[in-house]
Amino acid sequence: MVSEIAPLLTQAARLGSARGVLEGASARHLQERFDSREPVQIEVQTLYRLPVPGCSRLQVLTRQAGVLEHGKRTDAQLVYHIDHCSDGRPPQSR
Repeated sequence: MVSEIAPLLTQAARLGSARGVLEGASARHLQERFDSREPVQIEVQTLYRLPVPGCSRLQVLTRQAGVLEHGKRTDAQLVYHIDHCSDGRPPQSR
C-alpha cells in the first residue's frame, strides 16, 4: 500500500520495477472521481536508463476496476511515461 506514487517511481528507477495499491486521500479522490470503490493498482517499470546516472525513463500503469464511464461500468487503465531518478529528483534538476 502506498499513499502516493513517488516511492514507486523511486523504487523502479533504482530496481527496475515496483508495484503497489494506492490508499489514502489520493485513492479516495480517484474512487470518487470514477465512482468506483475498487482499489487503484499501480505498476511501474523501467523502460531504459537515461544518460544521467541513477535516472530512468519509466512506464506507469494505473488500473481500477468498475469505473463508471459513459453510464457503464468498465475496467480502466492509464499508461504514461516519466523520467525519474533514484534519488527522487527529476533528471533536469541534477
